[in-house]
Amino acid sequence: MTLQERIAELTPEAWATMTQRIAADAVAAARQAGRQPHPQLAAAAAMTVQQLIEHRRHSAPAPQRPTVRQKIAEADRLRARADRAAHAARQDMQDATTAAAIARAEATQHAQAAQAAHAETLAAQAEIERLNSEVNRLRANADAQIAKVRTDAAAEIAAAREQFAAAQAQADERAAERTAERAEAQTEIEQLRAEIARVRSDADAEIAAAHRHADGRVAEVRRAADAEVARTRAAAERYIAEAHQYVDDANQRFMELLGDDAHSRFQPPTASDDDVTEVTRRPPPSFAPDWDR
Repeated sequence: MTLQERIAELTPEAWATMTQRIAADAVAAARQAGRQPHPQLAAAAAMTVQQLIEHRRHSAPAPQRPTVRQKIAEADRLRARADRAAHAARQDMQDATTAAAIARAEATQHAQAAQAAHAETLAAQAEIERLNSEVNRLRANADAQIAKVRTDAAAEIAAAREQFAAAQAQADERAAERTAERAEAQTEIEQLRAEIARVRSDADAEIAAAHRHADGRVAEVRRAADAEVARTRAAAERYIAEAHQYVDDANQRFMELLGDDAHSRFQPPTASDDDVTEVTRRPPPSFAPDWDR
């Protein structure tokens, strides 16, 4: 297609707009180059689109009838354009068919995937409901077991507290009894100590009196001094041994009482009243020498 044919195919509005733009560009280029623009270009650039349309309508030559060759060329051109359009349409149809098939396949896949996902969702929901039921059942069982354990623990704690209170009361009672027994035993021990001290003092006094009496008797009976002194000393030593034996027996008894008390961790002594009476009531030995012998 020639340029003239292309221009002839333009609409009046498109032709006027293009003409005005070209004329304005030409005038601007001439002025920029320092030249005087062509009067027709300047006039075309100064017209509006509507003025250019009217000017073309009045000044354009009458359209000429195309020749047979022009008609054949135009028909060939139109047929080629139609072939190209048909080919493009067929290609577009094939592309659309392929795209539709792909879309249908994808839609089928998506539908199958959606169905599978829906089935999985239903299965998951059923599993979740089952798990929730199981959790609720386990929670109820756990709550019941916890309540039972708490009840049993409370009962055991109450019983343990009662046992502890009873044991504490019994321990306090035993402690009070042991305290009283220890006090009583301590009193008896002090009495025994006082008795032993008294017996020892009496024995020492009698021994001293015996010695003094023996010395006076020796002075009076100077003539039989050797025999009387030997006899007196023998008698005195015998009585001293008896007194020491008595003191040792009392000390031994006292140590036995102390030993039993330490062995039982401050338990009260278990000596009977007869034993204590036997120790406290035993008469001390007589240290008076038999001067008439």
